[in-house]
Amino acid sequence: MAGRAGCPFRENVTPEDVTFTFDAHLAAEDIKDPSKATGTFHFVHLDEPGGEGGWAKGRIDCLMTGGKVATATGVITETNLPDTEGKRVGFTVDDRGRQDRVGYSWAAYGATQGRPGTLAKCASSAPYEKVRKGAGDFHVVPWQVPYPEPRGS
Repeated sequence: MAGRAGCPFRENVTPEDVTFTFDAHLAAEDIKDPSKATGTFHFVHLDEPGGEGGWAKGRIDCLMTGGKVATATGVITETNLPDTEGKRVGFTVDDRGRQDRVGYSWAAYGATQGRPGTLAKCASSAPYEKVRKGAGDFHVVPWQVPYPEPRGS
């Protein structure tokens, strides 16, 4: 899962402006253990375009894909958000070509509210945000799980 994209502010609903950057990978030899994923994430979540808000950078600690949908988590290593360094956050990307979608774990309970430390690896929300047209693109490579062949086939 890789790429950079911004989500739209929804006029008459909320003026928030959110941008995500991902560079997450799982080596072929680790295909059976998504917690061996590596990489980085960065997000900026502003109250309005050009406004105030929070940002964070971190390291990926889990990555799973199903088709062109990926879910990843990571631990925040740098941020301007109080009490969030060292906490886990989750992301979900639906790679739809030029109509990608993204979701993030804190959408379910707002900000952090002291809960990100309880987030399981590879957990996030549904990819409900649409990527703003012309604001970037995400790329997901499907996870090819090696299923055993049925006996007698």
